[in-house]
Amino acid sequence: MQIHFLIECDDFEDYFLIHKKVLKELNEWLETTNQNENVTLVDIREPSVETINDYDPFNPPAWSIGLSIQTKNVKALKVPVNYLNAMCKKVKVDFSVNKIINGQAKTVSYFGFNEKNGDIFAMWQFLS
Repeated sequence: MQIHFLIECDDFEDYFLIHKKVLKELNEWLETTNQNENVTLVDIREPSVETINDYDPFNPPAWSIGLSIQTKNVKALKVPVNYLNAMCKKVKVDFSVNKIINGQAKTVSYFGFNEKNGDIFAMWQFLS
Protein backbone atom coordinates (compact mmCIF):
# COMPACT_ATOMS: atom_id res chain seq x y z
CA MET A 1 0.00 0.00 0.00
CA GLN A 2 1.30 3.45 -0.85
CA ILE A 3 0.55 6.17 1.71
CA HIS A 4 1.28 9.89 1.49
CA PHE A 5 1.46 12.18 4.49
CA LEU A 6 1.00 15.65 2.98
CA ILE A 7 0.97 19.19 4.37
CA GLU A 8 -2.64 20.16 4.99
CA CYS A 9 -3.40 23.84 4.85
CA ASP A 10 -6.60 25.58 3.71
CA ASP A 11 -4.89 28.80 2.70
CA PHE A 12 -2.15 28.79 0.05
CA GLU A 13 -0.47 31.85 1.61
CA ASP A 14 -0.02 29.92 4.87
CA TYR A 15 1.13 26.86 2.91
CA PHE A 16 3.67 28.97 1.02
CA LEU A 17 5.06 30.38 4.27
CA ILE A 18 5.66 26.98 5.89
CA HIS A 19 6.62 24.79 2.92
CA LYS A 20 10.35 25.61 2.96
CA LYS A 21 10.62 24.89 6.68
CA VAL A 22 8.78 21.57 6.26
CA LEU A 23 10.95 20.55 3.29
CA LYS A 24 14.10 21.36 5.29
CA GLU A 25 12.90 19.31 8.27
CA LEU A 26 11.87 16.34 6.13
CA ASN A 27 15.12 16.31 4.13
CA GLU A 28 17.24 16.50 7.30
CA TRP A 29 15.25 13.69 8.91
CA LEU A 30 15.54 11.44 5.85
CA GLU A 31 19.30 12.08 5.68
CA THR A 32 19.93 11.36 9.37
CA THR A 33 17.66 8.36 9.98
CA ASN A 34 18.02 4.83 8.78
CA GLN A 35 14.79 4.86 6.79
CA ASN A 36 14.81 2.43 3.91
CA GLU A 37 13.88 3.14 0.31
CA ASN A 38 10.20 2.64 1.21
CA VAL A 39 10.10 6.13 2.79
CA THR A 40 10.66 8.99 0.34
CA LEU A 41 10.07 12.71 0.04
CA VAL A 42 7.03 14.00 -1.85
CA ASP A 43 7.80 17.39 -3.40
CA ILE A 44 5.41 18.38 -6.17
CA ARG A 45 5.30 22.14 -6.72
CA GLU A 46 3.59 22.72 -10.03
CA PRO A 47 3.13 25.39 -11.10
CA SER A 48 6.17 26.99 -9.54
CA VAL A 49 5.58 29.99 -7.28
CA GLU A 50 8.69 31.95 -6.33
CA THR A 51 7.07 34.65 -4.17
CA ILE A 52 3.72 34.95 -2.47
CA ASN A 53 2.75 37.63 -5.02
CA ASP A 54 3.25 35.22 -7.96
CA TYR A 55 0.06 33.23 -7.53
CA ASP A 56 -3.59 33.74 -8.35
CA PRO A 57 -5.62 33.51 -5.11
CA PHE A 58 -8.67 32.43 -7.13
CA ASN A 59 -6.70 29.56 -8.69
CA PRO A 60 -4.02 28.53 -6.16
CA PRO A 61 -1.49 25.83 -7.09
CA ALA A 62 -2.18 22.28 -5.91
CA TRP A 63 1.14 21.50 -4.28
CA SER A 64 1.92 18.20 -2.53
CA ILE A 65 4.72 18.17 0.02
CA GLY A 66 5.35 15.46 2.61
CA LEU A 67 6.38 11.81 2.91
CA SER A 68 5.49 8.74 0.88
CA ILE A 69 5.59 5.30 2.46
CA GLN A 70 5.22 1.99 0.64
CA THR A 71 4.28 -0.72 3.14
CA LYS A 72 2.11 -3.71 3.92
CA ASN A 73 2.73 -3.47 7.67
CA VAL A 74 1.30 -0.99 10.18
CA LYS A 75 4.54 -1.13 12.22
CA ALA A 76 6.40 0.53 9.33
CA LEU A 77 4.42 3.71 10.09
CA LYS A 78 5.62 4.02 13.69
CA VAL A 79 8.92 5.88 13.21
CA PRO A 80 7.75 8.23 10.42
CA VAL A 81 4.48 9.11 12.18
CA ASN A 82 6.26 9.69 15.51
CA TYR A 83 8.64 12.04 13.71
CA LEU A 84 5.79 13.86 11.94
CA ASN A 85 3.90 14.24 15.25
CA ALA A 86 6.96 15.96 16.76
CA MET A 87 7.49 18.11 13.68
CA CYS A 88 3.84 19.22 13.72
CA LYS A 89 4.36 20.80 17.12
CA LYS A 90 7.69 22.37 16.13
CA VAL A 91 6.60 23.81 12.76
CA LYS A 92 2.89 24.25 13.62
CA VAL A 93 1.64 22.24 10.66
CA ASP A 94 -1.05 19.64 9.97
CA PHE A 95 -0.85 16.62 7.67
CA SER A 96 -3.39 14.64 5.73
CA VAL A 97 -3.12 10.86 5.50
CA ASN A 98 -3.70 9.74 1.92
CA LYS A 99 -4.06 6.31 0.37
CA ILE A 100 -2.78 6.29 -3.20
CA ILE A 101 -5.15 4.45 -5.54
CA ASN A 102 -4.39 4.40 -9.27
CA GLY A 103 -2.07 7.38 -8.84
CA GLN A 104 -4.71 9.48 -7.05
CA ALA A 105 -4.59 10.49 -3.39
CA LYS A 106 -7.65 9.67 -1.30
CA THR A 107 -7.56 11.49 2.05
CA VAL A 108 -8.59 9.24 4.94
CA SER A 109 -7.64 11.31 8.02
CA TYR A 110 -5.71 14.26 9.44
CA PHE A 111 -3.29 14.88 12.31
CA GLY A 112 -0.99 17.60 13.54
CA PHE A 113 -0.75 20.91 15.30
CA ASN A 114 -4.46 21.80 15.04
CA GLU A 115 -5.55 18.17 15.18
CA LYS A 116 -4.67 15.37 17.58
CA ASN A 117 -1.46 13.35 17.22
CA GLY A 118 -1.38 10.73 14.50
CA ASP A 119 -2.16 7.23 15.74
CA ILE A 120 -0.78 4.54 13.45
CA PHE A 121 -3.39 1.94 14.36
CA ALA A 122 -6.31 4.31 13.76
CA MET A 123 -4.71 5.39 10.48
CA TRP A 124 -4.28 1.78 9.41
CA GLN A 125 -7.98 1.09 9.99
CA PHE A 126 -8.91 4.04 7.77
CA LEU A 127 -6.39 2.95 5.12
CA SER A 128 -7.54 -0.68 5.03
